[in-house]
Amino acid sequence: MLKKVLLIMISLIFIFMAGNMFANEEVNTQEENKNIIVSAGGSEGIFIFDVSNPTKPLQIGHLDTVGEAKDVYISKNYVYVADGKNGLVVVDISDLTNPRQAGHLDTENANGVYVSDNYAYVADTKNGLVIMDISEPENPKMVGHFETDGYAREVYVSGNYAYIADDYEGLMIVNISIPKNPIKIGQWKNITLDVYVSENYAFLISWKFVIIDVSNPEYPSIVEWLNTPNFGDDLYVSGNYAYIADDSGLFIMDISDPTNPKQVGHFDTDGKAQEVYVSDNYAYVSDEKQRLIIVDVSDVTNPVLVSNMSGITLYEITGM
Repeated sequence: MLKKVLLIMISLIFIFMAGNMFANEEVNTQEENKNIIVSAGGSEGIFIFDVSNPTKPLQIGHLDTVGEAKDVYISKNYVYVADGKNGLVVVDISDLTNPRQAGHLDTENANGVYVSDNYAYVADTKNGLVIMDISEPENPKMVGHFETDGYAREVYVSGNYAYIADDYEGLMIVNISIPKNPIKIGQWKNITLDVYVSENYAFLISWKFVIIDVSNPEYPSIVEWLNTPNFGDDLYVSGNYAYIADDSGLFIMDISDPTNPKQVGHFDTDGKAQEVYVSDNYAYVSDEKQRLIIVDVSDVTNPVLVSNMSGITLYEITGM
């Protein structure tokens, strides 16, 4: 009897230790992946960078897609690429140094992509919103479509709603609770080039930086707006701040009070800033001079250049 008890105790200890070992491996993997960013590089496909040392970013992976990579979204071990007239490309990045195409589905002209649960939502320019079942990443299937009135540039999904930056037709809000039957429920009709949703607010690149109350998606209403010196192209929201890639560089807006946004910081990228992604204390910015620029934003009132990598055209930047 005593031997049996000892054997059971030893087995339980082994299981506990093994569980901790695997859990630690998972944590370590997550920490390592925090230092990885993926970028859409237009006609050159996608690029993978190791930014564990922000002063010396390293390109560690690359895949040349058939089309023109305009947007990327990372989910688990896959990158979903809006590849222009080549549609949606699914890339397996389980080996970061050797990404490979795992799946593909044609669309008219994929410009933006967002992934939520088992679905990919593609902003397909003149073709509107395309919804795909990606439960099998190697075999994406179209399950829904919503034809917008404008030019679907970007899409952001929050809960049961897709928020579409539909260019001159403004912000389009679509109920996607039934992916096979998306239904328009709201619209804010002013030019919208990019959208980011956080809680009850949609933050837009329009003719200005615009904040929209979407607590009632059927009746979106403007809360406030701020001018940027030139024309914004992309934005990213992190915590209480919105980061805007503008023709005059990177602008940082305090949005802790959405009814009273304030510009608190600016970094001149020299060339026109085109895309921005923020992780921890760093902003990753691409500009028209074919550079990846890393900026320390730990003090949002005084952003500081950390490094830049030249010779790379980047359309979109995201992290793991």
